[in-house]
Amino acid sequence: MERKWRNEKGAVLVVAIFVIMALVVVGSLAVMVTNVELDISRNDRFGKEAFFIADAGCPISTKVLKDMILNEGIDYSGPSYLKYTEHNIFFDSYIFLNKVRNYYDPETEPGLNDKRVDSPDNMPDITAEVSGRDISIDVDWRHRKSGAGGSLLFAMGYEGIGADRSHGGVKIYYDITTKGKVSKNTTAEIMAVYLNQ
Repeated sequence: MERKWRNEKGAVLVVAIFVIMALVVVGSLAVMVTNVELDISRNDRFGKEAFFIADAGCPISTKVLKDMILNEGIDYSGPSYLKYTEHNIFFDSYIFLNKVRNYYDPETEPGLNDKRVDSPDNMPDITAEVSGRDISIDVDWRHRKSGAGGSLLFAMGYEGIGADRSHGGVKIYYDITTKGKVSKNTTAEIMAVYLNQ
C-alpha cells in the first residue's frame, strides 16, 4: 500500500523564511544603492563648492593686483593686506610688488623669480579665506604689450600704466591660478589671464 504525504503544516514557515530572505536581500541592495547615491551627491556638492571657492579667487586677486599697481591701501612693510580683512587676505607685499611690476631680474635675483616653481600649492602669492574655506592664489607676470602710439604714453604713465587708453597705451598680462580647498581630497583649480590696461 502506497503512503501519500498530505501533511503540509510546515510549508507556510518555509515560504515565510524564503520571503524574509528575499526582503533582506532587496533591502540590503536598496541601502547600498542609497549610500552610493549619497556619496555621489556629496562628492558633487563638494566639487561644486570647491569650484566656486576657487572662482572667488579671481576677483580677489584682480582687486589686489589693481590696488598694488595703483598703490592703494598696501602696507609694504611685510606680509599683510589689511584693507580686506573680512576675507582674511594675506601676502608678502614687498615680494608681490616686485612680481606685479616685474622689477626683479631672473639672472641676478633668482630668489624673487618664482614663476617656474611656485603654484597655489607651493609658495602661493596670496592666501585668503571665504566662507571658512581656503583659497591659495598664484600670480605671475606674463608679458607687456604696447598698443599703437603706446610707447610715448608708457613713458608718461605710472608704473606701466598708459596715460591714455584711446591711443593704445600699455597692456600688461598676468597669469592667475587659484585653488579652492573644501576637504583633504576635494579641490578645484582655475586658471585665468588678467589684462591690466
